[in-house]
Amino acid sequence: MGKVALLAIRAQRRKKPFEDPRVLRDQILAERRSVTHPPPRSLARRVSIRETTIRGRPCYTLSPLGGRDEQKRRIFFLHGGCYVFEIVPEHWHFVARLVEVLHATVTVPIYPLAPEAGYRDAHEMVLEAYRALAKDTSADRIALMGDSAGGGMALALAQSINKNGLPRPADIVLLSPWLDVTMTNPDITEIEPRDPWLARPGLVEAGRMYAQGDDPKGSLVSPIYGELEGLGRISIFIGTRDILLADARKLHASAKDKGIDVQLYESEGMFHDWMFAPIPEAKETLASIAQILARVRA
Repeated sequence: MGKVALLAIRAQRRKKPFEDPRVLRDQILAERRSVTHPPPRSLARRVSIRETTIRGRPCYTLSPLGGRDEQKRRIFFLHGGCYVFEIVPEHWHFVARLVEVLHATVTVPIYPLAPEAGYRDAHEMVLEAYRALAKDTSADRIALMGDSAGGGMALALAQSINKNGLPRPADIVLLSPWLDVTMTNPDITEIEPRDPWLARPGLVEAGRMYAQGDDPKGSLVSPIYGELEGLGRISIFIGTRDILLADARKLHASAKDKGIDVQLYESEGMFHDWMFAPIPEAKETLASIAQILARVRA
């Protein structure tokens, strides 16, 4: 099934916006006119959904139906989209599955996007949302999770949590994480032709928009350059057809050298964000994530 999904990605020419920054900018403008952030209405039959506001932005909480107060896990989920695209239905359905499989409560902040906003705006919003969560939740019940750009943001948030002396989450789960917006890792060159989706030019342009003139190697923009000590357990899921694999391996090696509890899970032949696709490999990955997060105890 993974091969079928791979062919579908290529047929849909998803790589084109990332090969040409002009196409990427056009797509951002087009999506601003049509894409919205609320969860699909159909999810209300599966999970409870509550909306609050943080810094004028929506923040959703998804929890098991029935109002049961027996959840042992709280997940703080940051969506991907190169910091320029909104959360999509595939994200919401994945979050709903986390709620159902783990009996977890998941917080999803809808952070502001570039180029209208930059990394400081996005980070301030998610940090405040985390503060609100940590006020009424034991830290050893909390896991940070994010995919793609959200994975990078999750690691940057963990670093800020540490610097600010806030309660540290028990786990950090990074799904196809974008860890360095400069895309300068030389190992990317070998992987890029095999990636059906991502390419350097568009990613560098999106990173430039997000950095808004500041150093793209700043740790809030590219957390691979930030401090890794004292963050909690780190689990990285990445496919071998994803150009972000190069920096995932770099992060893993760096963390291992520092004695940090980190695990890298490479899925052979998988593409960027495959865990959101309707394929058996995605179900297997969700089962692995659930096993990891079962360690987050009340």
